[in-house]
Amino acid sequence: MIHLEALAGALHTTDKKTAKYFSGLLEIGLGDTSARQTWRTLMTFTNFFPGRGTLLEETYLEGEAAGEAKGEAKAILRFLEVRDIPVPDDARERILTCTDLDVLNRWLDRTVTAETVDDLFAGHDEPDGD
Repeated sequence: MIHLEALAGALHTTDKKTAKYFSGLLEIGLGDTSARQTWRTLMTFTNFFPGRGTLLEETYLEGEAAGEAKGEAKAILRFLEVRDIPVPDDARERILTCTDLDVLNRWLDRTVTAETVDDLFAGHDEPDGD
């Protein structure tokens, strides 16, 4: 672990492009080990190796999915608003806290024909918690 800390310190003193490259390369090389987890806590650089499951890539993809879910939820609420369909606080909360993109897409599709907000949730096809 001391060697990883020394390497992380050295990479923090070099230019960003070089640091990003070697940080990603080392993380891939560490594989699925406890050393990789240690490395992840030491580094916060962008990765040059997409698709290899580095911390930054996973964080980015999680953020991207969360952003997409938030956008879908806002669209659902906007469409209901434009159609003058009242949305009680509990339904608004349910929509805004849902993170399942498949469920959100079904609800978005249903905004076209829904007469009430309850019509969105018809079918109970969403997983528990959403």
